[in-house]
Amino acid sequence: MAIVVQKYGGSSMADADKIRTLAKRVMCTRDQGHQVVVIVSAMGVTTDHLLEMARKMSPNPERRELDMLVPLPAVDNAVRVLHKTFLELPFYPVP
Repeated sequence: MAIVVQKYGGSSMADADKIRTLAKRVMCTRDQGHQVVVIVSAMGVTTDHLLEMARKMSPNPERRELDMLVPLPAVDNAVRVLHKTFLELPFYPVP
């Protein structure tokens, strides 16, 4: 079958129940015989909060500085929940 890439983030990962729903969707795709690559971004409004904090520190923050606000701790937590829910999913943290 095909390699299927699924990306999730934002409100679709806002709480544990929503993450479990996504994990089931990943498993269903895998059970259909596909190889699945899952990409997760920030949970809930994490990125919005970080951008808001940056703008409080500087009214016009540089684009380069904003690009550094990748919320890796939130991504890592989301991936760990997916992995813990369905242990057969391999876990490859972003360095």
